[in-house]
Amino acid sequence: MHRQASAEHADPLGVETTLTLNLSQASDIVDDWVDGTDLERLRVEVSSEGVVITVAGSDPPPPVEELVDALAEALERPVHLTVKVIPETVIEIDSER
Repeated sequence: MHRQASAEHADPLGVETTLTLNLSQASDIVDDWVDGTDLERLRVEVSSEGVVITVAGSDPPPPVEELVDALAEALERPVHLTVKVIPETVIEIDSER
């Protein structure tokens, strides 16, 4: 959720803009991280406390070390990463008729 800065609500430090850019970067990195798996990015949260991502699918997640390193490099700061994986089971069947 990005609010527009106004004269009444100035963002002199660019905090909201920085968080929005960080969120966009982090989302792209997570998409690259799950590429080649059936995992789907459901949510990415970026704050001064760290990064929390939620993915869902039936594949195991790729190594998280690659993800945390890529996030730290892109965000240009140390990152505390929390990864939430929601297992998904898909059952498909055709009727006999």
